[in-house]
Parts: sequence; C-alpha cells; structure tokens
Amino acid sequence: MVTQLISQRDLQLARNLVESSGLAFEENFDVLVGIFEAGALVAVAARQENILKMFAIAPSHRGGP
Repeated sequence: MVTQLISQRDLQLARNLVESSGLAFEENFDVLVGIFEAGALVAVAARQENILKMFAIAPSHRGGP
C-alpha cells in the first residue's frame, strides 16, 4: 500500500530505511511517501518543490524476479 508518511512512527521508519541504505535523511520535504508490504515499510521517497529525493528500497525488495 502506498501512503503519505506523516506520523512520528512513520517518520522514524522512513529515517531508518533511508539511513540504512547509506543515504542522509533530509528533514526538509513537502511530501514523504512510503510503500508498506505486510505491515513493513519497504520503500520511501520524498519531494521538495520540484526535487525528488530520498529514494530508498529495502534490500529484500531490490532487483527483479
């Protein structure tokens, strides 16, 4: 399920995923969205004005079939 991440819990999950992917979590964004699968956050991305940033995907969901 794709959803906007706004709660403190969701923000912490997003921070953990972004930082575990070797990226910096940036506090400045207009929209932060995530994809949940079986209750776990597996992907996240943000937009700040016309800039897309903080794309992170859980290792278990990288690659293809």
